[in-house]
Amino acid sequence: MKFSVWLVLIFPLLFELPTVRAVPREEHPRPDFRRDAWMNLNGMWGFQFDLQNRGEKENWALPGKHSFSQKIRVPYPWESDLSGVKRPDYKGIAWYHRTFEIPKKWQGKAVFLRLGAVDWEAKIWVNGKLAGSHEGGYTSFEFEITPFLKSGTNDLVIRTVDWTNPAHPVGKQVNWYTHTSGIWQTVWLEARDPEIFLQNFRFYSDADNGRVKIELEIENAGPAQKARVALISPNGDFAPLRQSVQLERGITKQSLVISIPDPKLWSPEHPTLYNLDIQLLADNRLADCVHTYFGLRKISVQAAKGKPYTYIFLNNKPIYLRGALDQSFTPEGIYTFRTDTDIRRDIEKAKEFGLNFLRIHIKIDDPRLYFWADKLGLLIMYDMPSTWEWNAEARRTWELTARAALRRDFNHPSVFAWVLFNETWGLHDPKTKKYTPEIQSWVRQQVDYFKQADPTRMVEDNSPCNYDHVATDINSWHFYINDYARARAHIQKVVDHTFPGSTFNFISGMQGNQPLMNSEYGGISAGMGDQDISWCFKFLTNELRRHDKIGGYIYTELMDIEWERNGYLNYDRTPKIFGYDVFFPGMRVADLNAPDFVGFDSSPCPMQVPGSLWKVPVFFSHFSEKPLSVTTLRWELRGRDRFGNLKTFGGGSVSFSPKSYAVIPVDTLQISLPGERCLGTPRLWVEDAQGDV
Repeated sequence: MKFSVWLVLIFPLLFELPTVRAVPREEHPRPDFRRDAWMNLNGMWGFQFDLQNRGEKENWALPGKHSFSQKIRVPYPWESDLSGVKRPDYKGIAWYHRTFEIPKKWQGKAVFLRLGAVDWEAKIWVNGKLAGSHEGGYTSFEFEITPFLKSGTNDLVIRTVDWTNPAHPVGKQVNWYTHTSGIWQTVWLEARDPEIFLQNFRFYSDADNGRVKIELEIENAGPAQKARVALISPNGDFAPLRQSVQLERGITKQSLVISIPDPKLWSPEHPTLYNLDIQLLADNRLADCVHTYFGLRKISVQAAKGKPYTYIFLNNKPIYLRGALDQSFTPEGIYTFRTDTDIRRDIEKAKEFGLNFLRIHIKIDDPRLYFWADKLGLLIMYDMPSTWEWNAEARRTWELTARAALRRDFNHPSVFAWVLFNETWGLHDPKTKKYTPEIQSWVRQQVDYFKQADPTRMVEDNSPCNYDHVATDINSWHFYINDYARARAHIQKVVDHTFPGSTFNFISGMQGNQPLMNSEYGGISAGMGDQDISWCFKFLTNELRRHDKIGGYIYTELMDIEWERNGYLNYDRTPKIFGYDVFFPGMRVADLNAPDFVGFDSSPCPMQVPGSLWKVPVFFSHFSEKPLSVTTLRWELRGRDRFGNLKTFGGGSVSFSPKSYAVIPVDTLQISLPGERCLGTPRLWVEDAQGDV
């Protein structure tokens, strides 16, 4: 009897597993804008390609009119394995279909259909009635569908169109990697008050005074009336704030300021977030409640102490930016992550590599990626996707996309800079093939728009490989050089030519005193195949860290992608072997991405005469907040003799005093080399007064 009872208990658990898997990406898609009344519509949908554009003529949107013979798993693009369709060769029109029922507890509510992202166009019918249409492949949109609903089963049809038009912001979907089409982020339903609800809000952090200003947009579909806004801390971090507001029909804007006692600032090391419930009360009822969060942090540019140049500051302290390019593609889902856990894993891996930021490269990403960056503590440099043509359509669709991205992702404390263009892609006159003054003027207008719309962040016009800034808050540049001597000379040239009034790295005007940083570098560039990156990452990073005028870098890249093989990780996120621990047990990539860095001012693999005295300068870059008054530099020369025996040939130490937020020479080591031929590895490490490395 006991055995048969256990069978009854086990089998229901087994049969529940497919139900869970039937709703992929079941988590709420917007942790920064979450209502309790919502329903996830991900899962298996009916699907049909429309090669001959017959669907609208044949009324496929009418219930029961078309069978939709294929199936697709939403929210994965039809090019992906996870979609179940896997058609990377198809561009054009496709239709989606499913049915749904509205929960009884939503009776009397306004129901909105929300879509995270559909590339590129979407047209939506509910029960055969057109609910709306949208263009733009990266950002969310919504339609109220209440008038089209009926009791019981409702019919939903979505027609999508994606030609991967080079005049649209498609980024590396053109000329590079597999493109993404159709629905590629979560689809969900949401219930709201039929008259009054929050349309949007923005946080303006005042980290110096422990306050945050909140600008609300309140939608009122009814007559003019009074309402009350309440800002509630579910964790009791600050006192509730309530304020009356007079609502006119349409959008009403209202500002409130929260003061936080004993404020804790957000940073990669301490990613403090404050949860907030924004309530809207009307006629003594709770009309709306949105759950969100914010972080207190300040981005600024200030002069380096005792230096004529500037750094990027976080919370009034210089921050040395150690980043990687992240193109955010996945093998199974292309643009779409298989699970939310996979998104979190990428952020965690970046931190494991010692990074404090990522440049999400020419992709407006899933909002949950920015959420995990907020939650786990990783700064984000936010690239807009580029077009590949310069014409009126490209300008229109780029502006449409970029403004929608700014509106959606304004509140993420992790985002510290907007990058509008990459390597002047899509910014060349079709006749002259040049980045003309006319185009530069338009780019300057976009920079001005972003700076006015968001005074809390930095704005970069163009992340350049052709030395062609126009107007920017960050003086950045790219290089890919796999030769030590050339790389050393190149970096030195950039440093020497960076100063106020210099025309270097600018195609129009001249430099101000913008902070200098590298925004892409590597020894293995995109088309060089599967080669070892460990040695070039090490010596290139060493050269960048020698110069305290350089305030940060972006290594290319976090993980491999399709045919590009230069990442810290393989495309499937499995680790690569770097071999740094062969002669220095425990050494990791993270040690080379640390805020404190010790290095040789020497070429890699120099040839020396046995028995000679090798003189090699050593430098120390100190950008952590750890106070280091007296430290000890230790060194050791180990290696293998001509018979392959492992030996220690010598070592020593020297005391020195680091300088905060600066690079200083420590000493010129004089290493007596063994009188025999060998392969030697000199090791450096720095210990504080307590002996911690």
